Amino acid sequence: MAVPPRILHLLAAVAVAAVLFALMRQGGDHDLQTKLWNSMQDKLHGVGSAGAASNYTPTAEDKYAPPHVDDRPTFYEVATAQGTDKVPGNHKNKHQYQWMYDKVLPAFRDKNPKMLEIGLGCDMTYGPGKSYHTWLAYFPQVQLYFLEFDGKCVEKWTADMQDATVIAGDQADPAFLERMLAEHGRDFDVIVDDGGHTMKQQITSFTVLWPAVRPGGVYFIEDLETSWSPMYGGRPGMTDDSADTAMGFTFRLIDEINGQVGHPRGELSASLRSVECMEGICAFYKKRAGEA
Repeated sequence: MAVPPRILHLLAAVAVAAVLFALMRQGGDHDLQTKLWNSMQDKLHGVGSAGAASNYTPTAEDKYAPPHVDDRPTFYEVATAQGTDKVPGNHKNKHQYQWMYDKVLPAFRDKNPKMLEIGLGCDMTYGPGKSYHTWLAYFPQVQLYFLEFDGKCVEKWTADMQDATVIAGDQADPAFLERMLAEHGRDFDVIVDDGGHTMKQQITSFTVLWPAVRPGGVYFIEDLETSWSPMYGGRPGMTDDSADTAMGFTFRLIDEINGQVGHPRGELSASLRSVECMEGICAFYKKRAGEA
């Protein structure tokens, strides 16, 4: 009887982890421990042939590289090695989301985060899977979910993504999103919206999924430049809080959390601690449990 790949991965991880634990108890060489850790991640997630996280080391001249917070590869290094367009690399769009992710995500790295990304990458010229390998390499113990609109793409690629739950459905359909949460649970530590980027999709997804973010969690919306693109339902020119765009929606949330003392909060902003934005992306931070 064939052994499922997931079981083989886990057995390999246990073996390497045992060696690593023994070395750490004996005060073994720190560089060797780091190499073994990287090797364990490669075996767990099958990223060796696709470009392991440790395969990219930025030079001193690399102006896109955020500083390290510990000895492990940064999000920038992992994402560059895996080839996702979330970082500059060789992609034309030159997204620089590493400045956001390398600031926010280390707080979740040593936990067992539950994460959802909207968008599998089916419409990318290089095909799906780059974010899949990036998140598995960056988060050692992630519970990873993907939501993708293209059902045929999901059917084709699910077998190659056995370390994640891949769901086919419409992020602009509130009823579907509620069914998804009922089936797969709530309490997400991290949600990333890198889906279809239309105004309806971005606003609907946030409205339905924000309550499913765990206290202390974070929700990211990428590619917010589409708020100015008619192709995506955006509005050219300057956007204010009256605009029916994702950024107009964001401005309204910011207005609500910065209102005077006693100012009534909306249902969504009542649990919103802060919003942080940079070019193309915003992070929405949820209050911790008990936080006023």
